[in-house]
Order: sequence, then structure tokens, then C-alpha cells
Amino acid sequence: MPLPETDSSDEASFDRLRPQALLARGLADSDASSQPAVPCPGGGAIGQEPRLSVVADLLAELFPEYRIEGRLGNGGGGTVYQAEHRRLKRRVALKILSGALPRSTAAVARFEREIEAVGQLDDPRMVRAFDGGQRDGVWFLAMELVEGVDFGALSRAVGQLVPADACELIRQAALALQHAHERNLIHRDVKPSNLMLAGLPDGSALVKVLDFGLVQLTRGESAGGDLTISGELLGTVDYVAPEQIVNPRTVDQRADVYGLGATLFRLLSGQTPHHTTGSTTSLYAKLMRISHESCPSIGAVRTNLPAELVAVVDRLVARQPADRFASAAEVAEALAPFAVGHRISELLAGVPRTAPPVVDQVLSSRRVRRRKTIKAWAMAAGTLAVVLVLWAWLLRRPSGNQGVGTAMVDSPAALATSRGLAHPRGITLGTDGALYGGTIFGGQFNQGALYRFAAPTSVVAMVHFTGTNGLLKGRMPGRQLLLARNGVFYGVTERGGSHDRGTLFRFDPRLDANLRLTTLWEFQGTDGSEPLAGLIEDHLVDGVFYGGTQLGGSGNSGTLFRLVDTNDSPRLETLVHLTGDSGAAPGRRLVSALVQTSDGSLFGTTPEGGAANGGTAFRVTTDGRFTSLVTFGQPPSRLFNPTGGLVLGRDGRIYGHCRVERDGAGAAFRLTPAGELQIIAQFGRPNGSEPASTLLCAPDGNLYGTTLLGGTHERGTLFKLTPEGKLSTLASFPDVGGQVSSEPWALPTLGPDGNLYGTIEIGGSQRGGLLYRVTPTGELTVLVDFLR
Repeated sequence: MPLPETDSSDEASFDRLRPQALLARGLADSDASSQPAVPCPGGGAIGQEPRLSVVADLLAELFPEYRIEGRLGNGGGGTVYQAEHRRLKRRVALKILSGALPRSTAAVARFEREIEAVGQLDDPRMVRAFDGGQRDGVWFLAMELVEGVDFGALSRAVGQLVPADACELIRQAALALQHAHERNLIHRDVKPSNLMLAGLPDGSALVKVLDFGLVQLTRGESAGGDLTISGELLGTVDYVAPEQIVNPRTVDQRADVYGLGATLFRLLSGQTPHHTTGSTTSLYAKLMRISHESCPSIGAVRTNLPAELVAVVDRLVARQPADRFASAAEVAEALAPFAVGHRISELLAGVPRTAPPVVDQVLSSRRVRRRKTIKAWAMAAGTLAVVLVLWAWLLRRPSGNQGVGTAMVDSPAALATSRGLAHPRGITLGTDGALYGGTIFGGQFNQGALYRFAAPTSVVAMVHFTGTNGLLKGRMPGRQLLLARNGVFYGVTERGGSHDRGTLFRFDPRLDANLRLTTLWEFQGTDGSEPLAGLIEDHLVDGVFYGGTQLGGSGNSGTLFRLVDTNDSPRLETLVHLTGDSGAAPGRRLVSALVQTSDGSLFGTTPEGGAANGGTAFRVTTDGRFTSLVTFGQPPSRLFNPTGGLVLGRDGRIYGHCRVERDGAGAAFRLTPAGELQIIAQFGRPNGSEPASTLLCAPDGNLYGTTLLGGTHERGTLFKLTPEGKLSTLASFPDVGGQVSSEPWALPTLGPDGNLYGTIEIGGSQRGGLLYRVTPTGELTVLVDFLR
């Protein structure tokens, strides 16, 4: 198929579409005459917004049936706007997936699940959905617009509520959640800001449950899963159930019961169940307290409550799920006697409700020149996320710019800047001594690109992916390139291809531009989807590669496959269809590279699935015989979520690590071919926590990798691990105020000079990512600043 059409846009017009230029346009139109902001649910504001005119123009092009009236706030991974359907004359809340998230497969999956979940709900106490999906890569959800006051604002305004009012609010919320639970939906983010008291036309009041951004579907392949591959905690800490901290993939409806109880605790006492005085308590300490200690009795905090009500609240926030009410329906029944005589309608009348924006004032900023104020800057920041996602959509429209990726010397330290490439994930040393990698955003069509970096300053984009059509199919080339023995690179794209389920490709940078990349396979779903495990080469047979997918296959839990590229007709053979929590091949969401031992056997891990849904380790023969070796998350193993995969050490033994440990922040382990697991090192202070990347085995036998958290600046570390289990920090990534920001996911690469090279997915002057070098003595130097 032909490449997408291009237009005659020049570099100047390209620059005008960048977030900084969009922000500048909006701020140039703002001044102190803007209208006061009106508080709204979730801490956002409705009112004059300096960026709204630009955002409204961009949204109007994507959603011509809606007229944008104002921004309601942020939450659940998206920014919410008030809009009116032009023909139906119905006002809606239009939620747009935040700009930093579409690059994340898990974030998109969560948004898709939110759309599916809200669409199934048909209860007056649940926010209703009218439309949702994707338009040109921008994810949206149009929902019922609810005007009222959320429980958090209510608590702040009133203080300790009358027991009857508090119990009636939670009773109604419990009835709504029971409706969701009966449809196999678990909210998992029940908290005051997601519960709203809304007024009805007859003067009565009704509780509404909002924001299903963290919804879990408990049927089919998603049972127990939370749609993340990184094992991160999802939810708001003060109201999150203890089991969501210990293992968030095993929660059931009792996690929502805990959220109801924690919210009721707040309404009755004015504070959270695990409230502490002062502001110095660390997040880690709070998480440990919630997961390991019972919260105090509500009777000790508010002494005038009936003993029977104290018993109900204490049971709601019990640390062990088995000690709580078994269902939301039981919660509603237990609270009903204490809600008699409630006056929530009068309660609503006494608290200011959310007011809609004044449309003419909001959209007239284009016509009146205003001064830039501190308030304008603060409000502009709230809209930046949506500007970014709309900017990304605009960038996907073809431009004639062919200079994307050319570097410029930016400082005496020879810092290179790569304009138009964003969010690198992994680099590989080529036979020519240069480093090669991919970015999941950027390139001529904003579908991702492959680039070459030759120190000190040369960064060149070599392939611009085209998405689902064209000669260079694929998008989001988000895994490390594999340099095969024939000197050619092989790789994967997370999405794209004709079915938008990912591709496998061959990349030869020595060829002309139009011949460098060959698409070898396009996944269809039945053979797998999203090949996040990347590729390894068979150590005996040239042209044979192995990998895995996060989704797809007969059980939609992922697949293991073999790619054969030994002639003009590449073929893919599916070796294993993963089966989730049980069955012949337990495990779900294969996201890390396999490792092959000398006898040809393949070993790997899944971060989810298995009997405890804490992940698995397995062995597969080249003819597809599958053996489950370890079920993580159950005794005697204390480990969860082995996202980093496995590596074969110089001693012939297999090493890996887990993101989460029952009593700490991750651990490294050694695995025998028979499935014996030995913990050799534990992460945590002073060495960082939550190990992320696959381990790199150096010629000296030491192992190297990265953590997402910890270190001097709490931004992650580059660590060294000896085969004997001695763990040390080689370098700490600088704070967000410096050049490095966050998410050092990628496996580091050992250069011919003995230095380690790696990438940071988010960081730098425009948070587009960085490429760094670390010497054996721990000196860290940023080499490339990727400019979005």
C-alpha cells in the first residue's frame, strides 16, 4: 500500500504545533480580567482558562458534534470537559485520555475497559455513558454530566456529618456498587472525590458513583488483573484496601467494601482511617502501615457514636477481606437502620454545588487581549495533558519535514538534541559501534521511529513508522532491538500493522532508506497481540527467533511463538497459548524476553496469572511442551510480578527479579531448570526499589539493571548485582528538577568502551526522554535530549 500522503508543511509550521507553542498562543490571550474559577469535583475548576480556546478549536475538529464549554477537572487518567451535543442539546462530560498516557498500552487498555464498564451500567446512581471510543488516536468517553458536590468537598464544608446523613450517603453508594458487582465490575477507587451527592428536579438528592478509570472486570481473561504490566499500585492510598497494596491483582468486591468504609470513616470523623499528624510521613511508611496494621476503631476517634454503628464501621475497614462484609448489598442492609431520619436533601442545599461555566466568557479569550498572570499559568498547566494528546494527533497528519532526528550540539558537554523523537525504550550496540534504538512516539507520522546515535552528537532518525498502513507498518517500536548473528537487527512494534495488534520486523541500517525495514509478520489476535516480550535468537539455528505477546491467543492471555526468517516467506509458528490462572499453560501477559539454555529449552516469566495471580516462571521446549515451574504470590515464595524477565548468567544459572515482595520493595532470585527458586538479594534502601529492566549479564559475570524508585533522588537507580547476591547502586538518576525525570525501564547496554548506556523514557528539557552513559565508577552523563 502507498505511504500516507504528505503536504507542504515546513519546519516552522511543525514547530507551531508543539505544546510550548500551543501554550504560548493561549497565554498571549489571557489576563487578569478572566472570571474567577468555580470549584468542581476532583479539585478542578470551571471558569476562564487561558488554554481553552486552543483546546476547544482542536477538540472541535475531532468532535464536531460537541460544543466545548469548559474544563471540569482531571482524574482517572483523563481530563474532563463540559460539552453540549449540538443536535441533541444534551450537556455531557467529555473525558479525554491524558496526553502522557496513550503511549502506554496498559493506560489505553484501562480506558477501553472504562468505556466498556460504564456502558454496561444502568442504575440511576451510576454515571451513564452516551458515547466512547477512539478518533484518530484520541481516546474519549462522553458521559452523563452530574452537578452536585462530592463527598470530599462535603466533608470539608460540614466537618463531622450527622450519623444518619453519613450512613445514608454510603448506603446509596453501596447499592450502586452492588449493581456494578452483579455485572462483574469492581470499581477499585472508591473514595470521597468519586462519590457525589446530586440534586434532582423534585428537590430530593441522589448519590452518584463516578470515575471507573480503574475498573476491574472479573470475568474471563481479566479475572484478577488490573490491566498493568508494571505491577504499580492503582488507587488512592488513604482509601485503598490493604490487599491492593500487597497484591493488587487479586482483589474482589471486598476492596470496594473497604473503600466505602474508609469514606464513611472520613464522613463521621473528618479524617481518614490511618490518619497521622504532621506531613513528614513517607508514602512507603503509609503503605506499610495500611497493609500491615489495623486502623483504629472509629469509636476511639468519635466517641459519641452508637456502639452498634462503631461495630459496622470497624468491620467495613477490617484489614483482612474475610473480616469485612461479603458484599455491598450487605453493607447497605447494615447501614439502613442508622440512616433513618436522614436529611441529605437539606445537606445538599447547604453546600455550594458545581456551577457550569459561562460559555461566552470561556471562549471569548480569543477576542480580548489579556495580561499573563500567575493564575493563568497555573490553570494552563491543568490543560497541558490534553493539549499534548491533541498535539500528537495533529503530528500524525503527514508533514513534508524530512529533517526529523537531526541532532544539534547544545552544550560544551556535547549534549545532543533530537527534535521530533520522543520516549525511547532501549538501545542496542550495532556492528559499526553506533547505538540503535526506537522511540514509541515521534517520527514523520508520530507512530514511532528507529534512530542511530553515534557519539558524541549525531542522532539520525532512520525509519518513520506509518501505523496500520503503508510500507512501514507498525507503531510504538517499544522493545530493544536484537542484533542477529548476520549483522541485521530484528524487532517488534507494540501496536500497528493491518490489525493494529503489533508487528515483527527486520531492520538493516546499511540499506537505502526505502529498503531498511521489512515487515515480517502482522499479528491478528488469534496468534497473539502486542508482542511486548521482544525477540531472542535461537543460539544454534540462524534465522530462527522466539518471543511472546501480552494478549491474544485462544485464551487472550498471550502466546509464545517462533519466527522463522530463513527464506523469502517468513512464517510465525505459535508454540503455546497461555491460559491465565490455571490450565495447561498458566500465566498471563508475557512482557519480558525469553532466555534459552544450552539444551535449547526456553525459560520465561509472566507478571500475572497462575494460581495466586502473582505471576509464573515456566520452561518450554522448542516443540511447544510447556512446564510451569513457579507460581509467584503463594507460599513458599514471597515474590510477586516478575516483570523483568530472566537472564542466563556466565555461571550457566538463570537469574531474574520481581517488582514486589511481601515485606519490601522487590528482590532478585536465582532459578534452577527444575524450578527451585532462591532469593539472593532484596531491594530497598539504600539501593532503590521496584527493579524494572531485564538484567544485563556482563563479561565479568556481574549483572546490571535499573529500578524505578529509590536512590538518592527517589527517581530510580542503575545497580550492580554479583552472582553471590551482593547488591550495590552504581548510579542514582537525578531528580525531576534535573535532566533526568522518570521511568528508566530499558535494559542497559554495555559499550565497547566498558561504559553502560541506557535510556530514560520520560525526562529532559521537554520530557521526551534521554539517552545516558554511566562509567564503571558511577559517573552519569546525559548524551541525548529527545525533544517532542
